[in-house]
Amino acid sequence: MPAALRLTDHISRLSSAGAVVIDFLHTRECHDFALAALSQALVRPDRVGPRVRLRGLTLHHARVLRYMGEPTDMLA
Repeated sequence: MPAALRLTDHISRLSSAGAVVIDFLHTRECHDFALAALSQALVRPDRVGPRVRLRGLTLHHARVLRYMGEPTDMLA
């Protein structure tokens, strides 16, 4: 989970004018809890930074995000 928080911090330092795609295609391991922490941090209303989309997630991880109620437009 520390990596998810570091990634969120790095993204928040980027310009809000752009967009970021996080590609999980070659990710060997992604814990549900870390993905949940990352996605919740990225959809906070007070968050600054670019729009973020996630792609390359497994069906399981996409389902986890949908069950949590995360916006589906986040999924690429």
